[in-house]
Amino acid sequence: MVLGFALGDNPFGHASLILALGCLIGAAIWWLSRLKGTDPYDLKALHRIHEDEERRAIEDELAEIDSAGNAVCLNCGTHFDPQFHRCPRCGKSIY
Repeated sequence: MVLGFALGDNPFGHASLILALGCLIGAAIWWLSRLKGTDPYDLKALHRIHEDEERRAIEDELAEIDSAGNAVCLNCGTHFDPQFHRCPRCGKSIY
């Protein structure tokens, strides 16, 4: 019935049919992209990955403790006791 109206007496029959098909295809593409569950442009996921990589790099650096058993701040290079969890000079967290 809708197809008959789109192609029947409507002077813009072909244009409205093409528009309807375009809308249906666009809706299907949008629905399928949401069905995957991950947005390729999700900045929160990118931020989480970045934080995990930074944390891993910091943990690798902290594994290299100097001969006196002190931790080394990656920000300012200060040597301090690793139980503090924050650099006494610049205040950056070691994690």
